[in-house]
Amino acid sequence: MKIQTRHLVYCLISVFLIFGTGGCVYWRLLKLKKQFRHFERYVILEKTYGLSLTFKKPILLEQDIVWLFKGKPAIRAQSGRQTLFKYTFKKLYPVESPLEIDLAQIALSFLFQDNTLHKVRLPKTFSRYIEPELLTGSLRSVGRGTVDKQQRSVSATFQTKQHTDARIIPTRAEVERILGTPYNLTETSSSSTLFYQYHIHIKSNRHQDSRPNVQLWLTFSSMDNKIISAKASFNGLGASIRF
Repeated sequence: MKIQTRHLVYCLISVFLIFGTGGCVYWRLLKLKKQFRHFERYVILEKTYGLSLTFKKPILLEQDIVWLFKGKPAIRAQSGRQTLFKYTFKKLYPVESPLEIDLAQIALSFLFQDNTLHKVRLPKTFSRYIEPELLTGSLRSVGRGTVDKQQRSVSATFQTKQHTDARIIPTRAEVERILGTPYNLTETSSSSTLFYQYHIHIKSNRHQDSRPNVQLWLTFSSMDNKIISAKASFNGLGASIRF
């Protein structure tokens, strides 16, 4: 009996060491998903200097973001109780494109206070082409989406509080103005899919793996060139939304 009990304890310790930290992050991500479901109650969308999300009841911690990104940010600044993380997504090309200097990378900024995430700032270029209602509607829809725990993914259908205004749904041309030339393009008689890949630059003393951390598939209708679905993979986590 003692041997069996000892074996059980060792197993539980092993499970905790392997899944303990990640499990806490997933739990907090699920809580964040619930906040997105009731977006206006928990999140403020600011448009003063580009688009940014401010959380009224912060959930994620500094260590959660580091865990999600698989490394500390290359840029980190601290002032009193506030800490700034800045992660850069470097765009990958089959052949390097010298004509997309401004689109070759995307930067996201995370502002923490007392170790909790209070604000996320999106690139300023996004605010030129992304309607605020598109962003809020997408996040609200993800909040109502279906979670596949085995696949570590969420799937959703785009919903707005009122009838969807067709003008807020982006076209292929608008997306390409934001993200530039895709890594790959697939076309059929009814749709076209733009495929993008990005590598996250993190702080490391070792040579960084150049394989993509982020993959993005955007599918557009051939009839009106409006987006009909978006799918993303981020360090083992997935999300998809249909429009």
